[in-house]
Amino acid sequence: MKTENILLYTLGHKDYYFEGKGYKIPIPCWGMEKSIVYNLDYLKKYFKVNLILFGLNKLPLYSAQDINIISGGKSFNSYTLSYIFSFKDLITNFPFGIKNISEKDTVIMVHNFFLLVIFSKLFTPKIKVILFIENEVSRLLWRLDGNIFSKIIYFLITFLGLILADKIIKVSDRTCWLEDKLNFIKKKSYYLPNGLDIKIFKPYDGNRNSLININGVTDKDSLLLYVGRITDTKYKNPRLLFKSFEAVRKKKSNIKLIVIGTGKEEGYRLLKKHNVKNSENIFFMGIIKNESIIPYYQRCDLTLLTSRSEGNPYVILESLACGTPCVTTDVINKHTIQNGVNGYVSKSQEVEDFTNVMLKGLELSLKLKPQNKSLLDPIYNIKNREKNLLKLIQ
Repeated sequence: MKTENILLYTLGHKDYYFEGKGYKIPIPCWGMEKSIVYNLDYLKKYFKVNLILFGLNKLPLYSAQDINIISGGKSFNSYTLSYIFSFKDLITNFPFGIKNISEKDTVIMVHNFFLLVIFSKLFTPKIKVILFIENEVSRLLWRLDGNIFSKIIYFLITFLGLILADKIIKVSDRTCWLEDKLNFIKKKSYYLPNGLDIKIFKPYDGNRNSLININGVTDKDSLLLYVGRITDTKYKNPRLLFKSFEAVRKKKSNIKLIVIGTGKEEGYRLLKKHNVKNSENIFFMGIIKNESIIPYYQRCDLTLLTSRSEGNPYVILESLACGTPCVTTDVINKHTIQNGVNGYVSKSQEVEDFTNVMLKGLELSLKLKPQNKSLLDPIYNIKNREKNLLKLIQ
């Protein structure tokens, strides 16, 4: 029977736990907010979509905030939007969001939430469950904090979620040891990279210097851009960003850094923590709606990614689509950046190595930016993703 209903479950950035006296059990999940927004915008054309945001113990629902920002403040009237605030809510109301659903024409889509795959198969075993993961599983396991007991519980939840899911959709093209060793997981895994609307994210045909107006930035400045939650110090690696910027400034004095996603107060606190001396050349712009970031991509000379772990980050895709080369750590999809063609990938996460590729990236930008062409591989066109996603759901 044709699919009619989509239950789309997600959790936010924070690491969530079931906590009690003497125990703390982790819930494996990280945010994939942009993927969720793009999936929603596409899926609503064909299905009745129900978005369910999950937050235990009434913790802040970061997904709700981020989805609203990323979607440009779009109303979610097109979808049923539900909130789950407790473990009890999840158990007593599952599947949360739809009453009297038909198991034959419903699909549950879970974003990085392995525990929910287990619940789905326990309570609604006939409903097909599609699990989206942003990274190869070995990196997901690495990201967990806690003691050995927590890590064992996490691994078991992750492993069982992978076993029970009917299909696994990965945005990363990197395989993991679980796939290499277990053929039954490999057989139901599908690579579906993130996609962009290249009619929106595109190079600017005009005077780039007029695109943004920041006090302290001149037309003669070369601009580096960072977009993301740099306050997430474990994964985003702010020290590498700021120390590499300091090193580049010693060789090119007209370089300035723009940081989007972090406010001034938090930003200057990080600069002080890492003893950064060029604070007057770093501009913290705070959170900006997604469509308002485009002029920054178009104006800047180089986009940076210093993360220790990523999947298929939209920041890099958006920058390349706007014609701006990127310098990244070796955590993104293998074929996204080709050294010397549309950017550089640092061979390590050491400041010296990252500084060297930043300098190469700036030289490359001098050649590429005047050409005013997209640097994005056509595989990341949103039309390709939408077509393949529909096939996987039906």
